[in-house]
Amino acid sequence: MTCGEVRDRIAPFLDGQLSEIEAREVAAHLETCEACRRLVLVLGRQSLGPSVPMPVRPQSFWGSMDRALEEAARRPLPRTARWKAWWSSPVTLSRWTVALLLALLTLAVGLHLVRGEEPTPPLPIQAQGPMTPGYGLAPASHTPVRHRY
Repeated sequence: MTCGEVRDRIAPFLDGQLSEIEAREVAAHLETCEACRRLVLVLGRQSLGPSVPMPVRPQSFWGSMDRALEEAARRPLPRTARWKAWWSSPVTLSRWTVALLLALLTLAVGLHLVRGEEPTPPLPIQAQGPMTPGYGLAPASHTPVRHRY
């Protein structure tokens, strides 16, 4: 047996859960391997403390527990809890819902294309600068004064 195989079996070996043949093989390896023997000694000294037995409950306890759980399940959730539950639930759409949404999207795009509205033309921009007639003297709609040079 290799060290890796023995390390995998140390806990069952210490607990007495190995078959007789496996226990003999582990013991034979431990006689020849100092590292595995030290590991068994260290782990054998460690105690997890006394085992705490599971308390025995009377049958009436489990019946009252079932009734309390059923009652809690029937009680409506508070308004905030309902919204949180709704918001965090996964969204599932049926095939018909998806088909309806696609049909509405197609209809909306089709109507937009069929109406054929021209886009609103951009507003005219009038340049205003030192080379523009009437710059700073009068509004752009005013007829510029011609100068003789």
